[in-house]
Amino acid sequence: MEAAVAAEGLTVVCRHPVTLTPADVRFLWSEYTEDGHVLMHAFLDRYLCSGPSEVLLLEGPDAFEAARRVKRTIRSRYANGPFANLLHTAEHPAELGRQANHLLGRCPQCAAPFALSDPASSDSLLSDPVPSDPALTAPTPSDPALTAPVPTAPVPTAPVPTAPVPTAPVPTAPVPTAPVPTAPASTAPASTAPVLTAPRPRGRDFRQDHDLPALVDSLWPALQSEDPPAPAPHHLDRSREAAIYLGADRSQSLDSAVTAVWSALPGVTLPHAVMLTLYAGRTGSYPIAVGSHQAVARSHQILLRHGLTACGIGPFPAFR
Repeated sequence: MEAAVAAEGLTVVCRHPVTLTPADVRFLWSEYTEDGHVLMHAFLDRYLCSGPSEVLLLEGPDAFEAARRVKRTIRSRYANGPFANLLHTAEHPAELGRQANHLLGRCPQCAAPFALSDPASSDSLLSDPVPSDPALTAPTPSDPALTAPVPTAPVPTAPVPTAPVPTAPVPTAPVPTAPVPTAPASTAPASTAPVLTAPRPRGRDFRQDHDLPALVDSLWPALQSEDPPAPAPHHLDRSREAAIYLGADRSQSLDSAVTAVWSALPGVTLPHAVMLTLYAGRTGSYPIAVGSHQAVARSHQILLRHGLTACGIGPFPAFR
């Protein structure tokens, strides 16, 4: 981490160990609501609240964008699985000011650059806690499963190993710590960005259907694997005529995408729906269900009604 920070011309001004609580997670990532994003909250609580993290305050030229480049570098090298992506930086200066005041408010040195009426005037960078224990590295809530277009009628080959929406092997060397830059603020223009991030698309409140902490615990080992096994497509009936292919869609959240899949595949279990959604988002195109032409068309229409556009009908997968 220090090498990546120095390569961008930044300096670590201060660092603070923190232990995040579920209440912290809900404040820091305001785009996820209490009843509309219960799956995302369950995964973030499992990762961010299960061990110590560290907040770093960075200074340097163009610190806000420089710290974001540090984040991309560290994630691309060391992220492990869709939730363990190690590092967070704010999306815009107003969000930075809000998160920095929450995380750094008890340290006068760190809080000073943010104690301004205009949070955007800080030229420093805040980067979200990354636990010092390699087994408990802190993820950021970028909806992991959903990032690339899918052809409407793909012809699959063997399952493809995942790539980052966020994925990569865990390093054997010490896990890097996460930066949060900030800097002098007398010359930056006023920001029109909102302090709170707009909510992501909502999904079903699955707490009425499942013990979500238990669900996350059961899926966690597979999600942390370097090469997770491909989940079996859901069988809509006994036919082998066609398949529904799902890809990645940045306009959806994890909760809204899983809700669509769970609704479109009669009889699918919630854990299976979660794994199918995540795997399809990581590979870019995966057969999530197979069956007769009629059953596949019916399920495909339900996905479309839920707003999923990265989906299509294709041939029965040859590798099954």
